[in-house]
Amino acid sequence: MLRRVMVETAVIVVAFAVTAALLDLVEPAAPLLDLIFATFLLWCLIGVVRLVWLAASRARSERHTARRLESTTLVQAAQDAVVEERVRLAADIEALVRASVTTMGVSADRAKQTWNSDPEVHLLAIQDEGARATSELRRMLGLLRDAETPEVSATASSSIPSRRAQQFPMMVVLLCVASVTLTVVEGWPPSPDVPAAFNTPGSLILTAVAAATVILCRRAPAVGAAGCAAVFLVGAAVGAPVGPGSWIFLTPAVLAWTAAATGTVAGFAAVAALLAGMAVDLGIYMPINLPMCEAIVGVAALGGAVVGWSNRRNAAAHQRVVQRAAELDAAAGVAVHAERLAVARDLHDVVSHGVAVMVMQAGAAAATRHSDPNRAQRALSVVQRTAVATLAELARLVDAIAAGALGMPAATPGSVERDVQDLHALVNRMEGAGLRISLHLAGTLTASTGTAVYRITQEALTNAARHAPGSRVTVRINTNCDRVTIDVADDGPGTTRATVRGYGLVGIAERVARLGGQLSTGPGDHENGFRVSAQLPIADAVPR
Repeated sequence: MLRRVMVETAVIVVAFAVTAALLDLVEPAAPLLDLIFATFLLWCLIGVVRLVWLAASRARSERHTARRLESTTLVQAAQDAVVEERVRLAADIEALVRASVTTMGVSADRAKQTWNSDPEVHLLAIQDEGARATSELRRMLGLLRDAETPEVSATASSSIPSRRAQQFPMMVVLLCVASVTLTVVEGWPPSPDVPAAFNTPGSLILTAVAAATVILCRRAPAVGAAGCAAVFLVGAAVGAPVGPGSWIFLTPAVLAWTAAATGTVAGFAAVAALLAGMAVDLGIYMPINLPMCEAIVGVAALGGAVVGWSNRRNAAAHQRVVQRAAELDAAAGVAVHAERLAVARDLHDVVSHGVAVMVMQAGAAAATRHSDPNRAQRALSVVQRTAVATLAELARLVDAIAAGALGMPAATPGSVERDVQDLHALVNRMEGAGLRISLHLAGTLTASTGTAVYRITQEALTNAARHAPGSRVTVRINTNCDRVTIDVADDGPGTTRATVRGYGLVGIAERVARLGGQLSTGPGDHENGFRVSAQLPIADAVPR
């Protein structure tokens, strides 16, 4: 702030020195009052030039922004937003989820090392960390599914101008009072240095009326300028001319500026009428002041025209910026939402299954350690293998996200094509978790549906192990020429799961819908157990 004041003070001093030098060349014996007045004129001219420059700069900057946004395609905006989202998601997964799975795996290793002494504390640590990981996973999935991209308000930028519009009428009133006061101070008492016609009460009254027309500079500048011109003409006609003075800067100049700034025919016509009225009045009664007054009003009109033109271009460019920004934000929001849903599905599939199996098997190991040591050790081995497999899948998930974040075409997170061998491995792992599973395969899994079949089966078996431990589960997968059918049914209690729909079933529904298939979930035969059935079309390439 201090630097700005110093710069403006220096400019005023320079303007005063330059004016003094120029005036000395024209009139060596010019009085001090003329020097001050000439300096003021030069300073006003500098101010007009500065306003014109600032308006042009703002318009230029806004147009540059508009061109930049218009050159950005919706696809590019969506890709950029997804890249940023992938970076954040990869960091969150690493920080929140991987640490919990790693801790559970370490606790399983320590439990095995201390099996003959006291593994209880480590088995309990697996269950506690699993509960914490499940809670954190649900929180993260909730954020991924529920978070919305903030909307850009197109009206936000207009709030400040509206407040200024409410405050400016008071400034106009003060300007009007100042202009009228100047006419009274300068016109009364009468001065012997001006023609006698200006020293009459009628002249003073008409001058004050002309000064008061500045009240219209905001509401109706063209009407104000035309009204001021009419007062000049009336004064000239009745022999009570409107007197010149400092108020010229406050009323005719301001009216000329605002009328020309509208850019309308009426505005320019009003300025022309004002110049003509001043020319008639001063040309008759004080021609010596006519050039200066006309120059003041003319410069003001020129500056107002340029600034108004720049402001209109600025407003048009700003509107383009707002509209284009809204379009880009909408495209980015849709892409980010889709990315969050995709990551949420895969993150749930990868982590929820592994954590559930490890928690259940850690509990089984603790419960059967003394009664059935062999079964307890098998359960602990399942925990260790599941931890390793889950960490490997998490690594693939994060690598896939990171590949997209680096600008590579992003694969589906954790997308490793699954086949029949993977299904058998899944069944073996879940049988180790206590389920009794019958797997019936007819046909061969295709590349387009193999992963979806695996994920649907995995979620159904995980839910059965969580909600109906020890139940018998029948898995039927039938592939024909155009579609694959998946049917997973257990014989456990099905009433609670029929009314509760978790993130896993939501993710399955989304996956099936994206593949163009059909999904049904609910109680099994005779209202017993729970059934998950899906039909997926077979295609060479299916969108994610």
